[in-house]
Amino acid sequence: MIRKKHDDKTGQHDVALPEMRPYMDAQDDGAASPMSEVQTDEVGYAVFKSGSEKTKAGNIVTARVQIVGTRPLLQHSFGPDALPLEGREKTGIAGNDPEEWKRTRLVTKSGQLYLRSDYVFASIRDGAKYTKKGKGSIQSLVSATLQVIDSPVLVDRFLPKDGDPPMNDPTAPVYIDVCGVRNPSTKARNVRYRLAAAPGWRCGFTLLWDRTIVSREQMRAVLHDTGTLCGIGDGRAIGNGRFAVESFQQLNA
Repeated sequence: MIRKKHDDKTGQHDVALPEMRPYMDAQDDGAASPMSEVQTDEVGYAVFKSGSEKTKAGNIVTARVQIVGTRPLLQHSFGPDALPLEGREKTGIAGNDPEEWKRTRLVTKSGQLYLRSDYVFASIRDGAKYTKKGKGSIQSLVSATLQVIDSPVLVDRFLPKDGDPPMNDPTAPVYIDVCGVRNPSTKARNVRYRLAAAPGWRCGFTLLWDRTIVSREQMRAVLHDTGTLCGIGDGRAIGNGRFAVESFQQLNA
């Protein structure tokens, strides 16, 4: 204990001050934490290392998941091409534009279809509400810990090299799904053109999460529920995008 003497000028009395102690890690039972060595990353921020890092790293699970589609996979991505800044030649009419799918598709430069990683995350998050824990579900836990590593998530389908995909031909590997939808603001019905992959499409992605928050068996159950009850991509409310889990392989011990 350090005592501060009385100061005649300020009239302050003696004050007992606690001695400064080195940082103590509660998990180390009173032993000083090995945080005395401070390192910096490439940006210059301080990086502190503690003895609990190995334990935390051991809790992280990385798994590779392969899925196969049991229902058509539809694409309708709302990106920059959906509302272009520059004027373009008008195609179709209001509410019925056969070229709509070209502005809302997710395709690589080589013509391969893909999914964005946040689409995979959102689907798994929605599927987690069906995995019960007590009176609730583990949806909030999955949202807190889950990460989708791959970006983009490639699908094993390609655009045809000779011309556009056929209209409403689910026998083709890739086709244009044409159906009527209701505009929620005007209540009018529009014709929607969406790029689609016929059932049997496949893709794979890598997941990372903390097993102390969501166990491996719980994540397996979530993926099963996601494929059976939710699906992925567009048109999920009418049963599109459903899939089955082909494999679930843990990559780390």
